[in-house]
Order: sequence, then C-alpha cells, then structure tokens
Amino acid sequence: PSPSTRWRQNPSPFHLLPPDGVLGVALVHHGYDAPLHHHPEPETYYLLWGAAQMWRNGRIESVAAPARIAIPGGSPHALTPTSGFVVLAYWFPRGPFASIEYTWVDEAPLRARL
Repeated sequence: PSPSTRWRQNPSPFHLLPPDGVLGVALVHHGYDAPLHHHPEPETYYLLWGAAQMWRNGRIESVAAPARIAIPGGSPHALTPTSGFVVLAYWFPRGPFASIEYTWVDEAPLRARL
C-alpha cells in the first residue's frame, strides 16, 4: 500500500459476545445430513458462506450466507448444506462446550408432518 493508504478495521460482531460462551466454526461439506437434535441452551448460527436447508421451528427453510439464525433452547434443529459446503460460526451463551447436553431426535414422525 501507498503511504497515503489508510487501513480501517471493522470490528467483528463476535467481540460483543459474552466471554463465558462457546464460539466455534464449522466447515460442513455437501452430502452431510445433520441429525436433528436439541439442547437446553439457545444457540445462534452465523452462516458465513454457502447455502443450506435448515430444519427449525417445525419446518424446513432455505438459508444462504450471510445469515444469522437464532435457535431457541429446546428447539429441534439441523442444517444440511445444499451448496458445495457451508462455513458457519455457532455460539452458545454459556459453556464450556462439554457441558451442553445434546438430545438426538427421531426425525421420522416430525418430517412426516411436513
């Protein structure tokens, strides 16, 4: 860069998250069929790249980056890429990650209602 170039750094929205939460990043390839699950803690997905089908709130919806997806605690959810891959950040307000109790859901009765 030239001496007259000014660099401006935009702050990441992640600096606003409480420090005792869990923040992770996942690279999920097309073909991965995520199992439907829930946990007591609310979770937020930040879809950074790609497109997917998202099971949430009892229905399937298409999502594409950039997107913020709020998932209430106890709500069954799953994300399956429709693009070559997706990159998503996930955030829980409390941690550590090992303390988050996942419950896997039998999908057949739920999906039959769609």
